[in-house]
Amino acid sequence: MVDDQKFWRHRGLRLRLKFNLACLLFPFLTLLPFWCTFIAVWTLLCRRWGGDIAPIGDVFYLGLLLLAIFSYGRGRKFFLTEPQALARLDECNHLHNALTAAALGMIPWPRPLPAPVRDGFSWNLKTLCVPLLLSICILTLGLQLPTGRSPGWMGGPKEMPTSVTLAESWLDSLKEQDVIEPEALGEFQEQLDQLKNQKPEDWFKHSSMEAGDSLRQRLFESVQSMDQNLAQMEKAFDNLQNLPQPASPQSLQALSEDMQKALKGLESGRLPLNRETLSQLKNMDPSKLSQLSREQMEKLSKAFQKSGGACKGILGKDAKCGLNLKMDAGGMALCQKPGNGGITRGRGDAPLFFDENQTQLGTTRTEKLENEDLSRATLGDTMGVSQGEHKIDPSKFKGPAEAGLISGTGAGGEAVWRDETTPAERETLQKFFQ
Repeated sequence: MVDDQKFWRHRGLRLRLKFNLACLLFPFLTLLPFWCTFIAVWTLLCRRWGGDIAPIGDVFYLGLLLLAIFSYGRGRKFFLTEPQALARLDECNHLHNALTAAALGMIPWPRPLPAPVRDGFSWNLKTLCVPLLLSICILTLGLQLPTGRSPGWMGGPKEMPTSVTLAESWLDSLKEQDVIEPEALGEFQEQLDQLKNQKPEDWFKHSSMEAGDSLRQRLFESVQSMDQNLAQMEKAFDNLQNLPQPASPQSLQALSEDMQKALKGLESGRLPLNRETLSQLKNMDPSKLSQLSREQMEKLSKAFQKSGGACKGILGKDAKCGLNLKMDAGGMALCQKPGNGGITRGRGDAPLFFDENQTQLGTTRTEKLENEDLSRATLGDTMGVSQGEHKIDPSKFKGPAEAGLISGTGAGGEAVWRDETTPAERETLQKFFQ
């Protein structure tokens, strides 16, 4: 009897849970699509106008909690009690109120039925799934529907404008080379930090984009100016090495003026060289270049290499400076271009390059090249040139003769080409031509 009672009370509990859950889901699923529509519209507006959508998620979950509380309050008045569940089982299984009477203690609990126990309820999947799928589709549209803004709308743009990132990489490169005065780099770094510290949604505003482009342009022009001054210094130094020894005072004076002019640009530009490098360049006396020690030449070479490397890292192929001093065993600098003779004055072969001065060959005589080996001739080559006279045979002349006469003149249609037309074609032509 105890097992019978436990069986029927358990069946009644299952019926109550199924029915009461349906009473909760009915108002919840009815209101859920409307709540999701409100959230989707809010999300679209925030995406369109650049607002932050992070708080929308919290509001959505809070709304679901309030909706569940409302559904509980709305549906609990329809909840099924245990006597009602047992009466439902009596009716569906034709037990003739045996379960109701057994619960009141009037009769023993009936035996479990051999067939499955029916409760008269079944889930309607259409009623359950349609509101859920509709709500999911509405939320997906709110999150994925294009709004005309950049893909990085969630929380603002993820990457800074190209001009700002490019200026930042250039400043980092100049700091690594350690050839620029730190105070000059600090001014550019301060302006860069102001742009980086803006809110992400302000990075791509018109004013911010103009400020970033202006910073990048000024930094590029400053590096370009430093590169030109370094190239001028390189040229003066190269010309100094190519001077014949002993050099005339006028030549040394001209080269010294060129070097001083380049040093002035390197010192007073927007990106001046650091004090150590400028000091090395200022202490270089053109008249005493051959007296520099190996250590002094190595320091000078490293200073030029670092400065030129900083420019090449930003300007790339457009960089003009490229001085790379080399040393021989005696401490003299080796030139990269042909010198005036001697094994230490240039390369073994003279490369072809453009020069400001015209090459003086010492003569204006031109000579032609001749090749008598015709086995190596190609198509189009001239095999030879000769002169000759026309050969005339006097016996072939038989006196003057007329060029010929016209035997007859053309007349009418016989003188031209005529084509036959079909009757249909003639009828068509007569419509347009009389």
